[in-house]
Amino acid sequence: MNLFNDDDNDNGSFEDEFGKYAKTHAYENLDKAMQNGYLIMTGRITFEDLLLDDEVWLSFDISDYDEENVLKDLIEYFEETEEYEKCQELTHLLKMNENEKKLT
Repeated sequence: MNLFNDDDNDNGSFEDEFGKYAKTHAYENLDKAMQNGYLIMTGRITFEDLLLDDEVWLSFDISDYDEENVLKDLIEYFEETEEYEKCQELTHLLKMNENEKKLT
């Protein structure tokens, strides 16, 4: 059984329905993780704020991450979802990060 099969040729079986369910929730969780990553990287919330939620989805390991790579991943994701205002803000942060590295 392929849970992430995009075929529209299903017969309504449990496996087909479960596959659709799993795929939908995988995308929802990915979006939650990326949205949370955006909120943290832009300083809108802290990781501690996230812990107040029942479920915490995050696109990176908060204890050990490379800020530049996280920003690039977030930019790529939000380009794909056509959330260009977020891309602009993240790109600004990425440039600031790169400028800081040049100074050190």
